[in-house]
Amino acid sequence: PALLKDEKFRNRLVERWDMYKADLKKLPEYMDAQADYIRLSESFNHSQWPIVNNPENGDETMTFQQAVDRAKQAFLDKWEWMDKNIRNLR
Repeated sequence: PALLKDEKFRNRLVERWDMYKADLKKLPEYMDAQADYIRLSESFNHSQWPIVNNPENGDETMTFQQAVDRAKQAFLDKWEWMDKNIRNLR
C-alpha cells in the first residue's frame, strides 16, 4: 500500500503493465500447449497416485481438461481485474 501512494511508482507500474499485458494475456495459449504436451503423462499420474478429495481445491473431481480450463479462466479473470485496476491508478 505504501508504494501505491508514490505517484512515480504508480505511473511506472501502469507503464510496465502496458508493455507486458498483451504477452501475459497469451498465457492461456501456452497453458493449452503444455496441457497437450503432458496429457498422456497425466493419465499415468492418476494410475500411480490415486486422487484424494480436497474440498478446498475441487480439481480432483474434474477431468484434466476441466482443471486446465478452470486454471485458464482464473488467470483471465485476474488479468481482467489487474487491467482494470492498474489503469485506475493514474
